[in-house]
Amino acid sequence: SPGASPAQRAAQWAEREAEWEAFVRGTFLPLFSRTFPRSQGQGGMRVYFDGEGLESFQISDALEQDALAAIGCLVVLAFALGSHTKRLALTIGGMALAVLPL
Repeated sequence: SPGASPAQRAAQWAEREAEWEAFVRGTFLPLFSRTFPRSQGQGGMRVYFDGEGLESFQISDALEQDALAAIGCLVVLAFALGSHTKRLALTIGGMALAVLPL
């Protein structure tokens, strides 16, 4: 609003940004990230979208999914290595040597 102080404008701007982020993460990306099924012999529908700020949401979403997949891989690797060596110290030491620069 025109008579608002700079602090009030900043608070309003932060509130609008939070609403925008909640809309994009909660409604927009889930809706347009899914695959639309083929129906009645016609090809599936592909939706492309772009806009200010959407790329950063897509990147952070992809990074979160990749991080979860990496954590899952580490858990499976630790289980497999632990069952192979039958020693906790060897399992932890072997995984540490794999990730530490030598």
